[in-house]
Amino acid sequence: MKPLGQESNELFSEIILELYKNPVNFGALPHADAEAELGNPSCGDKVHLFLKIENNKIIQASFVGQGCAISTAAASLLTELVKGKTVAEAKNIQPKQLFEELGGVIQIRIKCATLSLSALKKALETK
Repeated sequence: MKPLGQESNELFSEIILELYKNPVNFGALPHADAEAELGNPSCGDKVHLFLKIENNKIIQASFVGQGCAISTAAASLLTELVKGKTVAEAKNIQPKQLFEELGGVIQIRIKCATLSLSALKKALETK
């Protein structure tokens, strides 16, 4: 029998590793309507987020960057999460929502996990 919580740790590892190895929406987005680049100097993670916005809705999102598995997976997941959302809805995404999507167990690496979310908020500051 597995120790309590091990299943969620394995799921977490699978989600993180899959998105790290095969990130979705990876690449620059030409003619982006909003973008932001942020880095975490303490660990070297960097993310550049691109958004295409039409009629106040995010229709495309992508990112480039380098970083740990959690940072890359979070950016990948966030680009999927914001598609179809209004600018206001995207601005209201909370770290907890991202943590849940990634398996709920990455709060010990909060700076890695929220780097792309911080870039999203920065990109949407003037929208």
